[in-house]
Amino acid sequence: MLNIKYVAAFLIFCSMLIFFNSCSVRDNTDSTQYYTIPEQRDDGWEISTPGSEGMNIEILEELLGKIESNYYKNIHNFLIIKNGKLVLDEFYKKELTVVDSYVDNRDIEVHAMMSVTKSIVSLLAGVAIENKIINGTGDKVYHFFPEYKDFDNWSERKSEITIRNFLTMRHGLLWDETSYKYIDPKNTYNQMEQHDDWVKFTLDREIASNPGEVFAYSTGASHTMAALLSNASGMTFPEFAESNLFKELGIKKKEWYKAPNGRADDVYLTGRDMVKFGQLVLDKGIWRGKQLVPEEWIRESTARIVNVSEYGYGYFWWHYIFKYNGVEYPSVFAWGYGGQFIFVFPELNMVVCFTSGNYLNDLSKQPFGMISRYIIPSLF
Repeated sequence: MLNIKYVAAFLIFCSMLIFFNSCSVRDNTDSTQYYTIPEQRDDGWEISTPGSEGMNIEILEELLGKIESNYYKNIHNFLIIKNGKLVLDEFYKKELTVVDSYVDNRDIEVHAMMSVTKSIVSLLAGVAIENKIINGTGDKVYHFFPEYKDFDNWSERKSEITIRNFLTMRHGLLWDETSYKYIDPKNTYNQMEQHDDWVKFTLDREIASNPGEVFAYSTGASHTMAALLSNASGMTFPEFAESNLFKELGIKKKEWYKAPNGRADDVYLTGRDMVKFGQLVLDKGIWRGKQLVPEEWIRESTARIVNVSEYGYGYFWWHYIFKYNGVEYPSVFAWGYGGQFIFVFPELNMVVCFTSGNYLNDLSKQPFGMISRYIIPSLF
C-alpha cells in the first residue's frame, strides 16, 4: 500500500527542486546566449551574477544581444556593479584604435577615459584639501602659478577666480568647447591644442563674465586644475594620483595623455579599474574599508550646483535623473568624449560603466537609452 505521507513529501521535494532550478537558470551561463559571468581576478572585485543581486538576466540578455548585433554601436566595454559586486563585464573591443596611438598603448583592455578624467581630478582635489596641500575651494587659481610672470588679457576679475569657479566650470574665461565639433578651428579646445603650454593658454584667455556666474565647459579648466594640484603638491599629477588614489585602488594598468610640454591630461584605464571610482563615490569615499576621499567632499563635489540643460553639474561631476514607471532615479556621473561613462545610482546601490569608440559621430549618448530601456527595468 502506498504511504500517502511519503508521496506528499516526495512531491514537495520535487516541487522545491523545480523551484530552485528555475531560480538558478537566470545565472546559468549555459542558458544565456550573450551573458558570461565576470572573470575572477586579483583586482579587488567580488564576483556575482545579475540574478543573485536581484536583476533580471532576460532583460539584460536583450540588451547584450542588441550590442552584439550592432544596434548599439561601437561599445567597447560594459560593466555593472550591483550591491558592491561585479555582476557584468562584457568586453567588445576587437582592435586598438588611433586613440590608443596617442599614448602608444598596446593593451586592448586599457581605454581612453577622456573627460572622465575630470571627475578623477575632482576626487583628488578633495584629497588635497584634506591633506592641507591646498586650503579649500576658495583659494585663488592664479596664485598657484608663479612660474608665469604675467598673463595676457589681465583683468582684476582674473585675480578673483577660485578653485570652486574652475570645478563648477564657472571660471568666467572666454571659452566655447560645445558649439563646434572638436576638429573645428573655432572650438577653443582645438585652439588650445595648437599651443605648447595648455595651462598658459587657459590662463591667458580674456574674461567673458564674472567668475561664478556663467557655466562654460572647459577642458582647459580641468587641465589647469590638475596642474594646480601638481604645483601645490610638488609632484607630477600622475605621481599625485598614484600616491593618493590609484595605488590604494589597486590600479596597475594606466597610461597618461600629455600636453606638448609634458603636463598630464587624460588617463587611460581598464574598465574594471574605471568602475572603482564610481564605487568609491557610491560608498562615500571608502574603498574596501578605507576612507580614501573625505565623505564630506563626496557630498559637496557631487551635489547639483549648476543646471545645464537637462543635466546638473557639481565639481567636475554631472547629474541626470532617469525615470521608469513614473519614478525618478537620480544619477551622478562622469562623462567622457566618445561615450565614456561612470554612472552612480545611490538609491539603487549600483554603478554602471561604458567605454565606447564613438568619437566622430553623434552616438556617444547611447548609454542613456540603454540604462532607461534595459538596466533600470531589469531591477524590477
